[in-house]
Amino acid sequence: MPCRLSPPELVEELVANNSFDALTGNTITDINEFRTELAAIEKKGYAASLGERNPGIGSLSAPVFNHRGFLLASISLAIPELRYKDNEYCAFCLKNL
Repeated sequence: MPCRLSPPELVEELVANNSFDALTGNTITDINEFRTELAAIEKKGYAASLGERNPGIGSLSAPVFNHRGFLLASISLAIPELRYKDNEYCAFCLKNL
């Protein structure tokens, strides 16, 4: 289910006022690639990454909404790369996010 988590103006302000320094070889440092990734996350309703912040760690993240449908928080699972690359395990984590 597609979701819009933040107004486009806020997203653009955050993109314009932050640096995209590489933390690992997998960190997204290109602004256009970052925007493309944000669009994909909104479409899927969750984010998945592997080694973008810490080598050998994957993560699955999803928004948490309150009873009125407003964004309240997010939840994220950090998963060792070995398990992250196991498609069955990753699917189980996504199902239970």
